[in-house]
Amino acid sequence: KKSIFMGDGIFDHVIMKKVKYAITVKDALSHVKKQANYVTHCSGSNRAVAEACIHILKKFYNKSLAKLKNFNSLI
Repeated sequence: KKSIFMGDGIFDHVIMKKVKYAITVKDALSHVKKQANYVTHCSGSNRAVAEACIHILKKFYNKSLAKLKNFNSLI
């Protein structure tokens, strides 16, 4: 319950139930999306990991990052 996990595979939903925060990609399997706390706007292999990292930074580490003018353009 102290981990952040990102996955999109057929069995990743099992792990997602056991972590603090779960992330998946836009084109993940539907049962995986249902277990995720956050679903990226980008599809897998299209900067989804970058988007997830930025989301984690904003959500857990420094909310003032959201105020940066061009922060979202990094995705």
